[in-house]
Amino acid sequence: MVSDIGLGPSIIRSSRGTETSFRNTAYTIQVLRGAITCMIAVAVAASIELFGRNGIASANSVYADPRLPVVIFALSATALIAGFTSTKVHEARRSLLVGRLTVNEILAQIGGILAILVWLWFDRSIWALVAGSIFNSIAAVLLSHTNLPGESNRFRWEHSAATELLRFGAWIFLSSLLSFTATNCDRLLLGGLVSSETLGVYSVAYGLFSTIEQLAARLIATILFPALSETAREKPSQLSAVHYRIYRPAAALMYTLAGTLVMCAPELVRLCYDHRYQQAGLMLQILALALIGVPSQITMQLFIAKGEAQLAALILFGRTLFLFPATLFGFYFWGLSGAVAGISASFVLMLPLTWLISARKGLLRPKKEMQPFLGFLVGLGAGKGLAFLLGLISF
Repeated sequence: MVSDIGLGPSIIRSSRGTETSFRNTAYTIQVLRGAITCMIAVAVAASIELFGRNGIASANSVYADPRLPVVIFALSATALIAGFTSTKVHEARRSLLVGRLTVNEILAQIGGILAILVWLWFDRSIWALVAGSIFNSIAAVLLSHTNLPGESNRFRWEHSAATELLRFGAWIFLSSLLSFTATNCDRLLLGGLVSSETLGVYSVAYGLFSTIEQLAARLIATILFPALSETAREKPSQLSAVHYRIYRPAAALMYTLAGTLVMCAPELVRLCYDHRYQQAGLMLQILALALIGVPSQITMQLFIAKGEAQLAALILFGRTLFLFPATLFGFYFWGLSGAVAGISASFVLMLPLTWLISARKGLLRPKKEMQPFLGFLVGLGAGKGLAFLLGLISF
């Protein structure tokens, strides 16, 4: 994510996205990016190893675990492998071939799971997960070349194509850097503030929350962004109408899920995990409120489709700028729950920032923004009923 320069979005939104020279130039840049990312990951692993040896990291923190740098070193191979993914993937997204893409992803996931199970048969350790990740990457790359329509990629460098890709990609790079920081700094900060056991409990809560958040983000990037990009290319005057046609039902769904999870999170955790993880229930309740900020990603994709990726970067910058002090402030006064509240608030902040920028661009429709919030009230009621049912099951 730190090194993402928006090659996929460039192919999807650009009028040159179907040209062979444009795609092959993007492929060449992508392979170089994979190699550089791999080297950076190796350097990070070496740095963590030095921190551990010199006692810089707290003895009971995850950074002092001797397995961590070795695992990062091994997983760096996935970045190198992923660099060889065919641009047919981006062409398929541009053409909304969601079925073919989904089949490939499922097959790759199945391959990764089988690799984990085979490894576990011989060795029940963290290396099973590492093997699964590497095999998943290999399978995804092979399927991108063999199971999608389109021309095969070749190494090529066309100056005009590279200029367009890198000029647009500069803002995507900044957005990805900020998104990576905002998405991961919670664990980066908490890893140094709490014990590895407590961090593990938080990771359970965040994992349940991010299952919904990442699924929404994937759908927005895979389906909604290509649709908005096509409208921006073909019928720019209808872009706002199409945006709200997508936005309102998606936002209503996310607000409903937020309300539901707020009410039933403790019972859900109690059903799925033993007593050691029950604190994750409260954390999940707090994180559920962060789903209110997810629909803003649709509007951010609208900005990118219009070629104004700097606006999306500005929203992410505001969130990141708020996240660090909010997390530390919350932890200092209210402990781990306060830190989680700061993390959740950073997601919610994206919504008013998006409204502000949309209003300045003349794109904001207040009534259409407010209507989906009724879903949150519906979610609270549904969550109360679901909590009762989960309580009966767990009892």
